[in-house]
Amino acid sequence: MARALPGISESVLSDRLGELVRVGLVSRTVREGPPVGVSYELTERGAAVLPALDALARWAHENLPAEGCR
Repeated sequence: MARALPGISESVLSDRLGELVRVGLVSRTVREGPPVGVSYELTERGAAVLPALDALARWAHENLPAEGCR
């Protein structure tokens, strides 16, 4: 996942994902190896916030200058 988020350190990514797991927005699954792996998935509760995030992204695209939307 870190490859999909350039500029974020492994420790910050791990901390944020841990917070999302703790509040029930994301589930974490450890896959037996080799190689051992970890995957994350939105829970039903996490998916419920997607329409609000889509609306916010649309608003930002329509109302903020392109260089301010990074």
